[in-house]
Amino acid sequence: MSCVSKLTLALLAAALLCLLPPAAHADSVIFSDLASSSPLYLNGGYSVAGSTSTAGSVVPAFSFTVGASSYDLTQIDIALLYDSGTNGSVTVELVNDSGGLPGSTVLGSWSFSGLPASGSTTSALQTASGITGITLNAGTTYWLEAFVTNGTSNTFDLWDYNNQGVTGTDAENTGPGFDSLGTTTIGAFDVLGTAITAPEPSSLLLLGSGLAALSLLGARRRRKNLLGSSSPA
Repeated sequence: MSCVSKLTLALLAAALLCLLPPAAHADSVIFSDLASSSPLYLNGGYSVAGSTSTAGSVVPAFSFTVGASSYDLTQIDIALLYDSGTNGSVTVELVNDSGGLPGSTVLGSWSFSGLPASGSTTSALQTASGITGITLNAGTTYWLEAFVTNGTSNTFDLWDYNNQGVTGTDAENTGPGFDSLGTTTIGAFDVLGTAITAPEPSSLLLLGSGLAALSLLGARRRRKNLLGSSSPA
């Protein structure tokens, strides 16, 4: 093998190694209004209630905005507690933003049941972990909404307030659709994920150099073969 061929293969191998996915990193915090130690949130919060509960049907939702990097979502933690009625199932959905309110595109959905009683804890969280297949794009706003699952319409739960002074839009759906109730202390939750890293420009340049060298080498070989075939016998 010629020196040129060896150099070309070396360039390609180096470039491909640079383009391989990076090793898995620990989850990063995309958003959090939870305290770093107990108590993680306040006692008391927003109604998450079924249609026959003492509060009537209430679906609260709170937004978060992704920072400068995009992420693959891996985990959501949320402060949900049981208040009265049947201690049934609550569904939490991740949806898009539509004009400053929760949209209709559901990106992910998780159900929780057997919630701890309201007032009994300020540290228990409902956790959805091992999430895959959901990308949160940089600079994009998303919403988490919580509602009582069908079949437990008398359930009255709470999404407890955060204790970090984090405020945002309180959006609620009591039947006809979501309305903004203004800016206030939002529910306690966090969103975790792994950052998506784009190939470094130097890696792309290295790959381009290798491909260019490979193309040049191929052209030289074709030219040599043509010259050889045209030589007199």
